[in-house]
This record gives sequence, structure tokens and C-alpha cells, in this order.
Amino acid sequence: MFHHVKGCLEDITPDEVIIHHGTNDLHKNISSEDIADNIVEVALSTKSDIRKVYVSSIIMRNDKWKDKAEKVNESLIKKCEINDLIFKRKRRFIAYSAFIFSVTSKTTYRKS
Repeated sequence: MFHHVKGCLEDITPDEVIIHHGTNDLHKNISSEDIADNIVEVALSTKSDIRKVYVSSIIMRNDKWKDKAEKVNESLIKKCEINDLIFKRKRRFIAYSAFIFSVTSKTTYRKS
């Protein structure tokens, strides 16, 4: 994931970066804490003095991964606060994307 993020940021200089990452890890044998750590690590790799970094919550689900997704989100809230990242909870949002870059010109770059 890091090489994708880094590669995209070499060609553009967004004022804001929105990270939507980690959903595919819910079904793997990875703890919710480790998933949150991985998301924050990706977010911190994009951070600079000139850009805001938002971490999007894991989208809420109605399947067997619902509780794990909520645990990841609870952990992300704390980790984002500690690392000066902006946590955005998405309650009425359906998306499939590894990450989304939002640029000042209102152009949105999607990379999956």
C-alpha cells in the first residue's frame, strides 16, 4: 500500500488526503488493533506540514465483521487523536476504494 500512496503523491501536491483503507483486512487473521495501526501508518506516510490527512472510518457493516469493524474504528479514533490525524466517521457512505486523494481544484483522484 505504501508504494501506491507514495507514487501518487510524487505527481500531485494535494492540500488534503483522505485515507480509506483496511476494509479488506477485516476477514483476515489480523487483530483490529493491528488493522488500525496499519491504517495510521499509511496516513502518517502521507502527512506533511502543508497537507491535512483524514482517516475515513471502516464503513459500518451488517455481516459477521460488524463488531471487528467497530473495534477498528474505536481504535482509530484514539490513534488519530494521538497522531494529529483527522478521523471521519462515515455512517451513510458506501464506497470501494483503497484510498482517495482530494485536491484543492476539487478534482478527486481514485487509486484502487
